[in-house]
Amino acid sequence: MEKRYRIFTLTWPIFIEQLLRIALGNVNVFMLSRFSDDAVAAVGVANRMISVLVMAYGIISLGATVTVSQSLGAGDRDKAIKASSTALVSNLVIGVISSIITIIIAKPFSLMMGLKEELFEYSRTYVLIVGGGSFLQALIATMSAIMRSFGFSSEPMLVSFGINILNIVGNWLVIYQPFGVPSMGVAGVAVSNIISQLLGLLLLTAMLFSNKEIAFPKKFMRYFEWNLAMDILKIGIPSAVEYISYSTSQLIITGFINILGKEPLTAMVYVSNINSFVYVVSLSLGQGTQIQVGYLKGAGKFEEANQRVIKSLRLAMGVNFIISVLFAVFGKQLIGLYTTNEVILNLAAAVLIADTILEPGRAMNHIMGSSLKGVGDVRIPAIAGIVSMWLISVFGAYITGIVAGAGLIAIWLFFALDEWARGIFMWIRWRSRIWQR
Repeated sequence: MEKRYRIFTLTWPIFIEQLLRIALGNVNVFMLSRFSDDAVAAVGVANRMISVLVMAYGIISLGATVTVSQSLGAGDRDKAIKASSTALVSNLVIGVISSIITIIIAKPFSLMMGLKEELFEYSRTYVLIVGGGSFLQALIATMSAIMRSFGFSSEPMLVSFGINILNIVGNWLVIYQPFGVPSMGVAGVAVSNIISQLLGLLLLTAMLFSNKEIAFPKKFMRYFEWNLAMDILKIGIPSAVEYISYSTSQLIITGFINILGKEPLTAMVYVSNINSFVYVVSLSLGQGTQIQVGYLKGAGKFEEANQRVIKSLRLAMGVNFIISVLFAVFGKQLIGLYTTNEVILNLAAAVLIADTILEPGRAMNHIMGSSLKGVGDVRIPAIAGIVSMWLISVFGAYITGIVAGAGLIAIWLFFALDEWARGIFMWIRWRSRIWQR
């Protein structure tokens, strides 16, 4: 196997990239918390909708990753280039259409979430600006997927670093108002996000088209092929439907938490930002494993692919559990970085303890889900995942958290049960070797 397809070579840049992307969200929340807790809660709700768009763009980028890596493993470079070009054209069209639709529904979405008056305008503004510019994320996701599939993981990482630096500077200017910069609050944070994404896209475009080993065609639109688009969609649609279903279920549960009050809603946002640092290892290792097992399947090395998955699973579950325990021990100190509200502090710290049950299951989900996607086994796992998240996570959260009045902790425990159920199902599916046949 070529050196750039080894698991460490693939994974460490993805890990740094994901860590930086998480840092971008946390910087936004941290700086907004200096503006107001209300703004944090509203932007947290808005980001639930935007995450649905990002997951929708994953239809193409995921399908491209699997198709390109398997084609390269089989030695068919021409098909890999055509699949990459087809993916980029497809996500460009989807991204522009999605951005237009988001601009139209920004206000109805915020009304639908039932936000209190002081949160409504913040949410509408953020969805309008960041959601309206989300086509930039569609292109960044596709180009990053192409480069990683060809074994070049460092370039997307460097772009992510640049986006973070630009976003931090922009947020500092609009929130802390040095040099007499006028106060822009949530709108300023949203504009800063869009500008940094745009500049990052320009840099990533230059990197992709100048890479001589990939030799990506400048007139890439000519390489669009409908049959390859269908191949990509066959892989991408089931997984994307699962992702969108997950994000939609999270939107609905966020609505449940909103019923509990502003403090639980804000606590959820803070915990979600903190525990993203817990699962970044399993998320990155899952993506690296996905590329490698796709390459190995294309090359016909099935047992080597199986051993890679087992090693990744053990590492991811162990690391997720250890980090979640550390975060639970220092929960109040971590939440204290965002707020001094005692109700939010105590509630969020308790949720971090419950999160230690969730994280190993999430790691299993990341590794096994990504591995099955890498070998093209997507339909049945997606159906099982959708059933689990709605039956366990949504229904269970509503009955215990809202109807029975058990609150945010109970909702989090049902999150954990859902993650474990999906992870165990996919492990059984992998061990059955159906993907090999």
